[in-house]
Amino acid sequence: MGADATVYDEIDPSVTTEFTGYDHLEDTSKVTVLTTETEIAESLMEGQKGTIFVEKTPFYATMGGQATAVSSKEQMVYSK
Repeated sequence: MGADATVYDEIDPSVTTEFTGYDHLEDTSKVTVLTTETEIAESLMEGQKGTIFVEKTPFYATMGGQATAVSSKEQMVYSK
């Protein structure tokens, strides 16, 4: 990765997430991409920071300084 590149630049642009929050407060989904802070990963170790991309979610994506939804693995049930 170059100086301005991030791990997110490595994700296939066809990977998308459907927002279901207008109809559901909870949802079930499959993990499509899992990253550490520097690379696409197969798993995260306890205490390791990362990002989970899923097929669908009721969480709203933020931009422009909005507060983000934060969840821990204890609050999430997921399968790959």
